[in-house]
Amino acid sequence: MEKIRKILQEVINHHRVVARDLTFLDVKKNKLNWENGKKMLKDIFIGGVDGGANVKEFFACSVVLWRAVGVLFQYKNGKINSTRYIPNKSPDIKYKIVEHSYDASIELSLLRSIEEKNIAKNMLINEEIDILFLDGSILPHPSHKTCQNKKMIEQEKCLIKELCQLALKKDVCVCGVIKDTNSWILSKQFGLEMKDVIIANEILDEGECIDPYFIDFDGFTILNTFIKVQKNEFPVRIEMVNGNEHEIEMLYFLCKLTRTWSQPPVLVEADFRAKISNKHPSVVMLEQEFLYKRRERR
Repeated sequence: MEKIRKILQEVINHHRVVARDLTFLDVKKNKLNWENGKKMLKDIFIGGVDGGANVKEFFACSVVLWRAVGVLFQYKNGKINSTRYIPNKSPDIKYKIVEHSYDASIELSLLRSIEEKNIAKNMLINEEIDILFLDGSILPHPSHKTCQNKKMIEQEKCLIKELCQLALKKDVCVCGVIKDTNSWILSKQFGLEMKDVIIANEILDEGECIDPYFIDFDGFTILNTFIKVQKNEFPVRIEMVNGNEHEIEMLYFLCKLTRTWSQPPVLVEADFRAKISNKHPSVVMLEQEFLYKRRERR
């Protein structure tokens, strides 16, 4: 065990040395002013969408469960004046039986993403909103390509396009907040074998962001950057449609309010409402039903 620890530490140290060398390369960074972000909260509607998921494996199949919740905060003079939930505080849990267990986690991730983006789309259409945060990436997760259900893959892509169109049409900033990121865009740019977040972590000081770079998705421009919110935490990657440095500074200020999570409060609330724990009545009833049927077969 001690040998493994030493090897891991050597790998980490090597990555840090290489990443530090990048400070001499053309990696521009900007200092964020959280006071500017604070000023934008005088009278503004901020939304957030997050999903919950769970999977239960039984003999010969798995049952995947998911749901998503939208939260809308109205800020007045820097404080939350009102709160709305879309569709409600505790939406019904959806479920699906997946015969092949190896595909269950991928299909669940895709189902959750579609549900979240449907909620986001409805909020953009029906609600007065200035900025909408998504928990996770706006873009499809790379693993979704391996899902056997090709219709679902296409459905997710169509929803992303609709979100981009609505953001531009309604002049709303749609922002994905990604904490556990696996992007390799910066790494490929410099010919390195390490995740972008490791590079960003060594380059950035607290309150700084990497100069935005851009990704094309079916003709839509997605702004990308990393923000170092807390000194002792890894940077957060963000993706934006119809956003700029003003929204980046607002996000930085909002994330500073929730030191434990490094996320805007609206996403913390959405996460709390969307979670599907093993103790949730629907999960408990599902397990009891399968256990009962198993006993009947004996």
